[in-house]
Amino acid sequence: MKKTSCFLLFFVLIFCLTACQVEKNYSIESVTAAGEPTQYKVTVFGRDKSVIYETTLCGEPEFTTLEDGVLRMKTGAGNVTQYSFFDTVQNRVSPVYENPELVLDGKIVYMTLDEGKLRLVVRDIFDETAFCRVYDRDFSKTAVPADALTSAVFIDENTLQVTYLSGENFEVTEETFRLQ
Repeated sequence: MKKTSCFLLFFVLIFCLTACQVEKNYSIESVTAAGEPTQYKVTVFGRDKSVIYETTLCGEPEFTTLEDGVLRMKTGAGNVTQYSFFDTVQNRVSPVYENPELVLDGKIVYMTLDEGKLRLVVRDIFDETAFCRVYDRDFSKTAVPADALTSAVFIDENTLQVTYLSGENFEVTEETFRLQ
């Protein structure tokens, strides 16, 4: 009886450890030559274990798992932080985004400087042909484009409320956008 109980307990423990194990879909490897600054080789894998992204970076990235098999990689320091997204289910890689304000339900909200003009962009993280809206307003000219946008909140899947700085006097302006 004691042997059976011990075996059963051991089996349950092994099962729980295996079932609760979280699988990483990326690897970070230090690849520094002697006397050189530290560099990191980053590899992202799809669910099928295929390599969907590989690069070498000067700083160590930070990964976060989002919903539906999506990974977020954060790199950079100071005023500019870059984000890349990886869909490990469909093996998709996003463009690199600088200082996005909001990421939710497959959409990303960020500011961009395009031909000397600040613009608010709301788009699908991976495919701008699936969804992309660009809004021109009198955004204040800031050193970092993202600083002109102070907050963004999805009220529902088709409504975005933003607060931004406008004009030369950096007036706080709140606006609601219908996305559809």
